[in-house]
Amino acid sequence: MITLMFLFFISIGFAEQDYHFKDKDFNMVFTSSKVDDLRTFSGSINRTYKNTQEEILNGIISYEKRCNNDLRKKRVIIDRKYVCPFYHKSTVESQAVKQISLKPNQDFILHRTLYSGGSKLTYYDRVKVTKNKSTIIVTQDLLKSPQIKELLGKSISDSDYLKSVHQEFIIKTVEGGVKLSMKYLTTTDHWMMNKYFVVSKFQEGLMSFFTDFIDKEFKRIK
Repeated sequence: MITLMFLFFISIGFAEQDYHFKDKDFNMVFTSSKVDDLRTFSGSINRTYKNTQEEILNGIISYEKRCNNDLRKKRVIIDRKYVCPFYHKSTVESQAVKQISLKPNQDFILHRTLYSGGSKLTYYDRVKVTKNKSTIIVTQDLLKSPQIKELLGKSISDSDYLKSVHQEFIIKTVEGGVKLSMKYLTTTDHWMMNKYFVVSKFQEGLMSFFTDFIDKEFKRIK
């Protein structure tokens, strides 16, 4: 995690930032940069909620609650009759498929199926939850083909569309509530996904995660 973020901030100095979005009301910053064929998407969002840390944690890792019900016929893991309570445009289904740690939901493999541009794509992420006295940190990192083979004994190529995806949620108790900070970093050298017109789609997806889920599930203060 530290290495990925460190390399990003080092490399961004050599990249050409061609997109910058900042919204004070939304508490969001989103940028994109490109160097040679490698495009980087980076975003951060900060919110404060009138909920407990555990409530927010349980909401974040309840991945199966977020999908597009209109795509239910494409599901292969979750029951097609299940109705997701929260909308996510491109998500067919998401579910934890393997626990790595002895304690449930501390270190696990997440299966995600997306449908975009007429294509059905399968991804696997490793999700880790770390807790200390005042802070809970959830990290979610895209697994590449060799890692998927090692951990699950199967081979897929869809993850190779993206070089890396890292999400980090920091849930911290503050005066008057709980602050949720999200950091997002994706890199790709895929010929289609590194195009400029794709940038706004990544931004919209990040904003949708909060407007269609987080802000509906929890009581926002600011």
